[in-house]
Amino acid sequence: MKKYPVAAFYLLAILISWAGWGPVVLGSRGVSFFQSPFFQILLILPAVGPMVAAVIVLRRAGEGESVRAMFRSLFGWRVSARWVGVAVGLPLLLLLIGRGATAWLGLAAKPVPGQGNPVATFLMALV
Repeated sequence: MKKYPVAAFYLLAILISWAGWGPVVLGSRGVSFFQSPFFQILLILPAVGPMVAAVIVLRRAGEGESVRAMFRSLFGWRVSARWVGVAVGLPLLLLLIGRGATAWLGLAAKPVPGQGNPVATFLMALV
């Protein structure tokens, strides 16, 4: 890992991510062992795979301070509250405009998971 850290990062990121996707793909292909809802928890791996790979590669390269600096930069926001409001509010505004236009035009909207639940609707708008 010390000699080729970028290659190690990509390889680990892909392996960790596919460790989460693999059971889901197999379950969709009829492998009964993976059809249990329990395996849905593995879908967290594709989301965190690259971060975990980065931490592993930095640790193995002996860059412990780099890991701390990476996490420090993730949570050290240097933007005003106005831009945070724009980042959070704009998706919600676009969702409401889309729903309003759909209702105004009389189009049938496809049900959204968690419809009727404002928290779920807001979270879906952020994705």
